[in-house]
Amino acid sequence: MKIKENDYKRLSQYLEQAISHCGIGYLEDHKLNLKDDKRVKDINRRFAFDLLYLAGRVNKECRYFISDVLYQYINNDHIYTALKHFINNYSPLYKARS
Repeated sequence: MKIKENDYKRLSQYLEQAISHCGIGYLEDHKLNLKDDKRVKDINRRFAFDLLYLAGRVNKECRYFISDVLYQYINNDHIYTALKHFINNYSPLYKARS
């Protein structure tokens, strides 16, 4: 991953905070809705970036972190790689991806 280790840890904290705020059930339902939406071409990518968006809505600092820190040295593809890594290692979310 191109994301710096300390930035990945900070991103993970924001994502965990968002998950705690809305609950796994909400994310599972959202994933199912994405599967039914014919406009969504890549469900996993959309789910990952929706989670990132949610983190920014839950914590304003996350929005600034994404724009002022992450996008200064990595692009969407690298952020997606970090999001996939988080989702695959966060077991309740991994189950929601299936």
